[in-house]
Amino acid sequence: KIEQNKIYQGVIAQELQEVLPEVVNYAPISNDTDDDKYLTVIYEYIVPLLIEAVKEQQEEIEELSRILLDG
Repeated sequence: KIEQNKIYQGVIAQELQEVLPEVVNYAPISNDTDDDKYLTVIYEYIVPLLIEAVKEQQEEIEELSRILLDG
């Protein structure tokens, strides 16, 4: 149920499809005769990728901090 006064966050499926097509599916309301296909994002597939990206970014930040402090 979508609440009227609540703020929701998400991603744009069409943009995500360009870089991670495996996390985007056609919505059940779309069919083969639709000109406009509705897309859905499988958020469960994105979470592990985001966690790894944050870890890698943190390692890079720490390395750059070491360089600056030793510099």
